[in-house]
Amino acid sequence: MDLKSEPVATGFTTPPSPPSPDTPNSPGRRHQPAKGPSAAKPAMAGTLHVVGVGPGDPELLTLKAVRLLEQAPVWLVPKSSREGDSTALNILAQVVDPAGKEVVSHHFPMLKIRMNQPPAPEVAAAWRVAAELVGERLAAGQDVIFPTLGDPAIYSTGFYLCETLLELTPKAKVEI
Repeated sequence: MDLKSEPVATGFTTPPSPPSPDTPNSPGRRHQPAKGPSAAKPAMAGTLHVVGVGPGDPELLTLKAVRLLEQAPVWLVPKSSREGDSTALNILAQVVDPAGKEVVSHHFPMLKIRMNQPPAPEVAAAWRVAAELVGERLAAGQDVIFPTLGDPAIYSTGFYLCETLLELTPKAKVEI
């Protein structure tokens, strides 16, 4: 089995292969800039971190979630109604002070998503706008936190955000 160090959409990575002496940037060799058409395009420098806030008790946030929340300069927080507050933000703010963060509240319509059917246009539009907001910040080198109630991999707005982001920006870095 050949294991390569490549990030995947879930944020899990396989162990890195040992560097070959022929690898341009292996230990003991000086950095050599990339050449060719891909050299002109900067890679996404930031990472989208989808953080599950669990059932709502702030004491149940993982240590990793707290560390990411403290480090990330941008939090994109979901709201289920245009005028309402973000429940996820209210939970997070009990553990990590959002002062000094760019907190972007974004309304996601809470409509049923059915398998093998396109989402309602307003739902797809909300996902797209959120993905564009995230993509702009990732391109600027900023990490973005997207908190989601419950488990981020089960019926989560975070999953749809990741899917849309990767459709718009296939090289975006995403961790769940």
